[in-house]
Amino acid sequence: MTPAPPTFSTIRETHPGFEPQLAYLQDNIITPFLNRPVYENTGQLREKMAEALLLHGTNSEIMPLLVKAIRNEMSIQGKEANVGLVKISSRECLDSNFVAVDNVFVYTVVIDALKKGEERDYTIIFCHDQIDLYESIIWWCFKKKIDQLTPGKFLLVFVSNDKKSGASAKWNFQRGLKFLHIPDRFSTLQCRKVLLKSTSKWANQPSDAVLGILAEKTVAFSGSEAGQEAELRTFCQKVYRVGVARLREKNGLGDKDFIPWEDVHVKVQDWRDVFNKMVGSGAKWGEEGDGLAVQTDKVDTVMQNTGGWVELETSASFKKKEALQPASCRTS
Repeated sequence: MTPAPPTFSTIRETHPGFEPQLAYLQDNIITPFLNRPVYENTGQLREKMAEALLLHGTNSEIMPLLVKAIRNEMSIQGKEANVGLVKISSRECLDSNFVAVDNVFVYTVVIDALKKGEERDYTIIFCHDQIDLYESIIWWCFKKKIDQLTPGKFLLVFVSNDKKSGASAKWNFQRGLKFLHIPDRFSTLQCRKVLLKSTSKWANQPSDAVLGILAEKTVAFSGSEAGQEAELRTFCQKVYRVGVARLREKNGLGDKDFIPWEDVHVKVQDWRDVFNKMVGSGAKWGEEGDGLAVQTDKVDTVMQNTGGWVELETSASFKKKEALQPASCRTS
């Protein structure tokens, strides 16, 4: 069965824990796109709309899905706006030629991508591979050319493998460039290992079945890997406190009384209540059942490296694809 085209909704289901990133993209990329008619009338297209987005982090699995989801959300929320997606590689840019266009030297592959994009309402140019050394060169070429074109028509998306939140420091002087850190996420198995370790000194440890449910739920916890591990430990500690408080109340124990730790028991409801408090406005653990199927993460094959080919997709028809020859092989 062919997976559904990536959207913010499908990413929430298949990759829990990215709600802050999706909210950022909605506020800084999607909503300004929807407001283009207003910004055009006020002469604020260049001021209000991002021209480039730098996704930085080492989670190379989710980044391509986010880019496709941006394109699809623009189409859906923009009432079937014709949004194109052009994919180029850093290496392809470096292997192409520099040509002078209106006294500006630009990579030929960038020119080809921009020309193709002008046929659409809006176009995302996705530089999908992680070659940090050449980011500034490609951005410079793109920026020089795009300043000569109609504003509000293009978004260049970079991928950087810099995990630090300060990755944007060297880019801060650039107008129209947004930054979004994409954190690494614990897998269900990694969550289970941390949960098992965090409860290893309990006299009444959670069963394998409960650990499995908890692992599936807690992949939604936010933060980096280090932050997620700390959050899982805190989760276990808070739940254990609930069991201790219940035992104290039941036996009338005060702060100075001995607490028989072998009598501290934790219920599934305790896990659920603490989880729902910790996720805040995120996906809640409901009462409908304690089982949750783990979905296999899939990346659409169209987003894989195509070895120097440029791909174009049109959001009005999610299945439509056009593979374009590299600039060096193309005829006028």
